[in-house]
Amino acid sequence: MSGNSIRYRCSLSDVWVCAASFIKSGRFQTTYSQYGSSEYKVLRKKIAVHIRDHRNPATHDTYLPLSLIGYALNSNIAYRATPQRGVAPINRAGGNKLRVSSTRILPWMKDLRAKRPREASAFKQALIKNEVNGGVRADILITIIAEETWKTYDPSKQNASTKATGLIQIKPDLAKSLGTTTDRLKHMSMVEQLVYVNKYFSYKLRGRKRLQDLSLEDAYVLVFCPAHLGKPRNWQQVIYSGVVALRNPGIDSNKDSKIYMNEVHNYIKTYYNLGLKYRGR
Repeated sequence: MSGNSIRYRCSLSDVWVCAASFIKSGRFQTTYSQYGSSEYKVLRKKIAVHIRDHRNPATHDTYLPLSLIGYALNSNIAYRATPQRGVAPINRAGGNKLRVSSTRILPWMKDLRAKRPREASAFKQALIKNEVNGGVRADILITIIAEETWKTYDPSKQNASTKATGLIQIKPDLAKSLGTTTDRLKHMSMVEQLVYVNKYFSYKLRGRKRLQDLSLEDAYVLVFCPAHLGKPRNWQQVIYSGVVALRNPGIDSNKDSKIYMNEVHNYIKTYYNLGLKYRGR
């Protein structure tokens, strides 16, 4: 925080998500019932528009002037420079929790509703509830699910050669480690299978990070090449080559039959941005 502004860094393409994350960070003291109120919506819109118009594309930094968020001082939402003791961020489990809102905009939602209309609403609510309770962010999960299922969102989808099954293509041996089988996964609904999606991420992380702290890139690395979690974007070792690279032409951007970490990061970011064309409630 400088004299008249606050530096906020958010690399996500969706400025609405960036704005919500800023408000949820604990920098505001409020009762949880105020989230979703008209005051919250106005404040979120102001911050989102400012991030859109003033964010540095190289560093992802935005300087939010205190005059911009001064609105909060005139309402029941009081600005605090740092999170206050006893005021829990929204995504922290326990105590009061954020109301699961049906109006939240997520990438890929229009596509999901078009292809699985009977399950879309319940699954969206499950995604958001999962995030509120300390799970992986809803926008990240839906992006990875769209990618892993080839935009079918089919919980029964199975790879013919590896038998990997479901929303994030869990392999048979790993399914057993999670307390299920790929045959059981095939017969679950999207909401039911989300339980094992969470178990998958927790199992792979092994306590190295909290689920809610996973970035888009880290979450996708855990699905595509979990052994390489934590490797930097510019890591020069080949992750996959040969057949795996040939089966993933979208990731192997230079078509050299080798996949590097920067290609993995670029691919999932591009996929997230593609999903914004289908964003919806």
